[in-house]
Amino acid sequence: MEAGRPEPGCPRRMVYGPCGGVRADHGCELADRPCPFAGRPPLRWAGPPAPAPAGSPRVPLVLTDLTVRPYDPASLRRVVRILAPASDGLLVGEHQNRPDLPPTLLAAEVFAAGGRPWPTLTCRDRRGGRRGEGRDRHGDPGGGVSSAMESEFDLVAAWTEQAVADLGPDYAIAAGCRGSGSPSGLAWLAEALEVHLARRMLDAGAGVGGPAAWLAGHFDVTPVCADPMPAAVRASRRLFGLPAVVAAGEALPFPDGAFDAAWSLGVLCATSGKAELLAELRRVLGPVGRLGLLVFVATGPLPPPLPAGNDFPTDASLAALLTGAGFTALQTVEAGALPDTPVSWQARADRVEAAMAERHGDDPRWAESVEQTARIARLIADGHLRPTLVHAVVA
Repeated sequence: MEAGRPEPGCPRRMVYGPCGGVRADHGCELADRPCPFAGRPPLRWAGPPAPAPAGSPRVPLVLTDLTVRPYDPASLRRVVRILAPASDGLLVGEHQNRPDLPPTLLAAEVFAAGGRPWPTLTCRDRRGGRRGEGRDRHGDPGGGVSSAMESEFDLVAAWTEQAVADLGPDYAIAAGCRGSGSPSGLAWLAEALEVHLARRMLDAGAGVGGPAAWLAGHFDVTPVCADPMPAAVRASRRLFGLPAVVAAGEALPFPDGAFDAAWSLGVLCATSGKAELLAELRRVLGPVGRLGLLVFVATGPLPPPLPAGNDFPTDASLAALLTGAGFTALQTVEAGALPDTPVSWQARADRVEAAMAERHGDDPRWAESVEQTARIARLIADGHLRPTLVHAVVA
C-alpha cells in the first residue's frame, strides 16, 4: 500500500485499514473476494504522539455500530455490556431506517448498561449504504446475498437514482419500473385491486419506487414502500418523496391488518422464503385485503445458465403457496398478453440504461447486473419463464 492512497482492490477505497463491512470469514461485503486488508497487522502511527489541545472535551476514539434486535431492551443491554469495555461510544439513532425504540429511550438503556451513547447516523449509512443482508434478497437475516443479486437490486438502485438526477425527473418513473412493471401491467393490477378504494397501500419489495410512484400519480393513494436494500429505499424517498422503510418481505415492520391492498412485483421469484413472504403479506392485510403479484412462472425445467439467487415457482407451486398463506387467487393474466409498453416510456427507460452503461460500463458489477437481466430475458424469450400477473384476495 502506498501511504495516503486507497488500497487497490477495495471497493470502498479505504486507505489505512478495513471498513466495518468485513464478514466473519474475512470476505468483503461488497464483492465476492477477501478483504485486501485481511490478515495484515494494524497500521501503526509512525510519528510522535499528538497531545490533545488543552481544555478540549473528551471525544470518542472508538465508535461502534450498535446492532440489536428492534424493540428488545434485553437484547440491547446484553450487547452494550459486551461492547462498552472496548468502545468509547456506541452509535444510536437511525438504524438503516429500521423502526426501533425512540432514540431517547435507546440512549437511556445504553447508559444504564454501562455504555456511552453517541447519537448519529450509523457508520455504514454515512459511507454510502449498507448492503442488504439475508438468506437472499428477501431472506432471513444472517447470511449474505450473492454478488449478482447485490448488483441487480442495491447497487443499480443507486446508479439509477444518479442517472435520473443527471437526465431529469421525467425519466424517474420509467427508470424505476425497469424489470418490475409496464404501464399496462400496472394498470391491470391497479384496477384488479381497486386501488381507488384503498386508503392504505403497500408495495413490498418496492425497489426504487417506480411502480408505487406510478400509482401515486394515477390514484388518490400514497403507497408505503418496503425493500431490504438501503440504496433502493433512499432512492424511492429522494426520487418520489414516498414513505419507505428498509425491511425484508418476510419481516415487515407493520401491525396486523395495516393495509387494504398490497402488491409485490417480481419479488416472489427472488426469495426462497416464498411461504414466509406470502404469510407476512397476509398478516399485514385487513380481513378483505387484496393482493397483486408479478411472478415469473417456470413452465418446466430451466436450462442453464440461470440467474443467480432466483427461485421460480411453477403454476402448481404458486397456487399451493397462495392457498397455504390464506389467499384465494381470483384471476391471473399473462403480462405478455397485455398491450406493449409505449414507445415514449421505453425510450426513457433505454436512455437511463444507456446513461448508466456510459458511466459504469467499465465496472464489473455493471456487467454482472446486465448478465443477470439477460439471463432472465433469454428464459422469457424461449418460453421457459412466463411473466404472470396475479390478483388474489384474503380467503
